[in-house]
This record gives sequence, structure tokens and C-alpha cells, in this order.
Amino acid sequence: MTETRRAVSIPVILREFLDRERMTQGQLAVRLQVNPSQVSNWLSGKANPSLENALAIARVTGLPARQVLEAAGYAAPDDVQAPPIPPWLADLLAQLNDRELEIVGLTARGLLRLREERAQAEAQQPPAPQPPPAAEPAAPQPGRPRRRQ
Repeated sequence: MTETRRAVSIPVILREFLDRERMTQGQLAVRLQVNPSQVSNWLSGKANPSLENALAIARVTGLPARQVLEAAGYAAPDDVQAPPIPPWLADLLAQLNDRELEIVGLTARGLLRLREERAQAEAQQPPAPQPPPAAEPAAPQPGRPRRRQ
């Protein structure tokens, strides 16, 4: 029988840590070196931490980085089947060490997430107004010679 790990969210991770350590949001913000409003937004679920802040949360809370990165949406759970890797990419990745592979994975996930966030932001913005067409110069009227100036 395989054990299924319960998906944990950033608000749950932070709330449990604050309760366990009897720490305030402000104190956590100081330890994470972020603005207290960021911690508030993470706790309320209004925002997710950046990749760097998610790693800082893992460091401060003592939780495995993988767990925090999954909660923040930067890593897929272990039970998610990944699409097949093209052979040229597999050959390239085979040349990297474990740390380099970890960096590539985190970077790729962060870039994908950034692209998704930008697409969502663009979809929410109204289209920019189009400038009026430029007026064309008046054509000379037939039969009237142009004056020289």
C-alpha cells in the first residue's frame, strides 16, 4: 500500500510554524527578510511567495525544500507523471550533476509560472485604445495650380 501525502498550502505551512514557534507575522517577516505585508498575503492565500522566498521559508521552518516548493507551485508532487523528455534534451541533462539538475528544474518551473502569471495579467487588462488614423494630406484640386511660396 502506497502512502499518499496530503497536499499542504503555504498558508498552512506558515500558520503551523507561527503557532509552533509562538512567533508573530512581523517576527517571521524579519527572519525571512521580507515586508510584513508579504507574510500577511501568503497567510491569507492572496499571493504565493517567489521562488527565492519559498526557499527561505523552507530554511526558516526547517521543512524539506521540496515540500515548500510544491506548496508554492514551483514543483509538481512526486506522483505526477511528467511528459517524455526529447532525446536531445535527455543527452544534455545527462551531462549535469545533481545540483545543476535541481537548478534547471527550479528555473524551468519558475519561468513557466512567470509566463502563466503574465498571460493571466494580460488577459485581465482591457485592450489598449487604438490611435486615430493619421490624416492624409489634402489632394490638390484639379484645375487650380499650386502656388509657390
